[in-house]
This record gives sequence, structure tokens and C-alpha cells, in this order.
Amino acid sequence: MDYILVTHENVQSVFAQGGSFLFDFQTDVTYFGDLILPANSILRFSGGVLSVTGNITGNHTVINAPATHFLSVHGVVNGTWNVPIAYPEWFGANYNGDNYTTNDSAISQTLSLIPGEIQFTQGIYMISNTIYTNQPNQTVSTNILIGKNATLKAALNMSVMIMGNYPDGIGVHNLTTLPKIYGGGTIDGDNKACCGIVLQHGYRVMIEHLCIKNVKNYGFTAASNPSEAGSCVVRDCVFENHPTINPLDPNFGLLDNAIAIHNNHVDCNYENIMIIDFKIGVLHDALNGKYVNVHAWLSTNLYWKESVVFKCLQPDLNLYCCDADTMRKLVEVENIPYFFANIINCRAYKNDDVVSDSLCSSFKPIVVDKGASIATQIMILGGAYWFDVNYTIIEEELVDYNIECYDRVSVIRYNRSMVDLGYVFDEFLTPFTKHNQLY
Repeated sequence: MDYILVTHENVQSVFAQGGSFLFDFQTDVTYFGDLILPANSILRFSGGVLSVTGNITGNHTVINAPATHFLSVHGVVNGTWNVPIAYPEWFGANYNGDNYTTNDSAISQTLSLIPGEIQFTQGIYMISNTIYTNQPNQTVSTNILIGKNATLKAALNMSVMIMGNYPDGIGVHNLTTLPKIYGGGTIDGDNKACCGIVLQHGYRVMIEHLCIKNVKNYGFTAASNPSEAGSCVVRDCVFENHPTINPLDPNFGLLDNAIAIHNNHVDCNYENIMIIDFKIGVLHDALNGKYVNVHAWLSTNLYWKESVVFKCLQPDLNLYCCDADTMRKLVEVENIPYFFANIINCRAYKNDDVVSDSLCSSFKPIVVDKGASIATQIMILGGAYWFDVNYTIIEEELVDYNIECYDRVSVIRYNRSMVDLGYVFDEFLTPFTKHNQLY
């Protein structure tokens, strides 16, 4: 492969040669018109920006560049590219959190390269349009990495921040190429976005190591259409809202109906999830839902009267080591003729700093409220609960329930950090003080 240094003098003619080349860019150059790159060439950027006044077309083109601005394309990015990892900074993305500058064009052009992964590595990236993981007719998914020091933040009112629109059909991915949205960073709806992440044809998609916050409708939705084939795994994620309690604040009430997780797809698994300040933690609207280590709590009593961790619209609920901390209901069942649930080693308890004894005495807390169910079969094993017996299912189907009462002695705190791509949640469970009284 021949080496060519691209300069002002040769930029208009150098790409017309036959054969494959290593094109090296060290200064700013401008190409006037549509640029079609020679087959199997390499673009190496060690300095400067290539400006193209028209379209740029790749031809199995390789890009060798750091996460800095080097391409300014006034037209369309198309063709074929060999880019395992791409950065929106390549096309001029600004990560300074400037509310007057959005990065939609830079992100869209980066995704037009159809990279194996797009990486947001640092700072705050403002967006006003939905990020789609796949381009039309794309058959291999693009992963999204949001690094631990990075935030995607909604700049304007928008419907969905990230749409995982994966190729239709089972079998597109194997176990070594699972599509992922991950990285340790934050997706911030900023009281403007309705949804954080929505999947479309989400077959074996992995959502992990993310904080999704301040959304108006759903933090995560498993399927844009519940009839789609596929499943997903959501693990090691935090869903966090910060509703305002000041009626004079313009954001007052915007997050009141938000739900952290909308599980509307069969066979999805949720593991190691923290849900903070949502009136409803999980809307369970799919069969075979499995939830492991889901912990939900409130930092204020704003939503306590209506709060529920798992609101069930479908039967077959499986909970393992899940907590309702200060949430009034662990499980609520709505108009399901036949409801079946396994509730294993789950806990429900209160926090005196959030919910006062006087409020508790006026509105009894509920572990399981079967609502309008006709035939309910629930197995509760282990765990610790505080509840009013009139509002808790106590039937012959209840097997080996072991009820103890705990009271929280301090406000829960959490810290989020990355260690070997795994979350470490420090000080998540503070000490308990056991009480003999049932509230």
C-alpha cells in the first residue's frame, strides 16, 4: 500500500488514482465536490480537518484517527466503511454540555459509517433527535458505549433518546456478538425526553452499566411492539428521577407519571437494578418476567400513597431478592383473572426520614395487593415485611411465609463507580434495626 500525504496542492487529484493507498492528513484541506474514495484505502488523521463540500463515499475504507474532529462533510456520508469503533467527535460533536449546540448531525454522520460501536467517552453530549442504532438495510448492529464520564442529555422535548432498532428476525446475532448499549455513563432526559431507551426487534440485546434519569414516561421499554420476536437482559442499571416538590417550579408534575421500566416483552430478565423516586418502578406487562435484585425507594414522601414497585398487568411474576424501601406496595395486580407469582427472599420496609409514623398510620403499607384478581396463587418464601394484614394476601396458597419487621435507621445513599466494567454500589444497604411491632 502506497503512502500519500494529502495537501492543499494535491487534494483535488490524489483520490482519483487507482489502487489502495494510505492517505495521511496533517493539515486542514478542502475537497470541492463529491469525494469517492479508492477501494480498500486508509484515512489516517494526525492533524487537521478534511472538509468535503459535497458527499463522501467510502469503499471498504479504514479510518485511523483519535477521538478528535477531523471530518466536515456538508453532504451525505455513504458507501462502505471498515470502522470497528467510531467517535462522534470525528464529525465535530461538542461534549461541553452547551444548551445552544446539539450533536445530532455529528452523531448521525458517525452512525452512517456503520461502525461496530459508537463511543461517547467524555463530557455532556446534547441531543434533540433520537439516536437510532441501525441505519436502513443494516444487517449488523452498532453497539453504543456511553463511558463512565459521559452523559447523553436531552436538549429539547423529544420522544425517545435511544431507539435500539435492530435487524428483524431471530438468528442475526450469535452469542459473541450480542448487541449492547452500555458503558457506565448516563442518559439524562432532563425533564424533556419521554423515554430513555426503547428496543425494536431487540433479540438478545444487553443493556448494562447505565444510569437513566429524569424521563417523563419510561426509562426503558423492552419493545416498541410487544409482538416482536426476541428478548433482552437489563442489568447493573440505575433508574433515577428527581421530581420537583415546589408547585411554582415550571418542572412541577412533569415526572409524576414516569415509570422506570416498561417490561412489555416475553422472557426479558432484569438483574441488579436500582430505582429511585418513581411512583411506579416496573410496569410488568409480559409473560415470564424475571427480576433479580431490584431495589426501589423514595427519597421523599411525594409519591408514597400511590407508590408500587411492581405493577402487574400480566401474570407469571418471578421476584428474587427484591426490595420495596419506603414504597407502599411491593406488588400490585390489576384486573388479571389468573395471577401466579413467586416472591423469594424479598423485603418491604420503611424509612422514618421519608415516611412518618403518622402518615403510615393513615395509609397502611401493602406488601401484595391482588386487586381484582379472581384466582391468585402466590408463593412467598423468606424475606422481611411490614404490613397491615387486611391488605396482604393471606390464603391457603401462601406457603412457608416467614414475616419479620424491620425499620430503616438512616437514609439510603448510593455511589456509582466502575471497576473492571462492573458496578460497585457502595453503602447501598445500611444497617437495619429490628422491631417486633407490625404497623
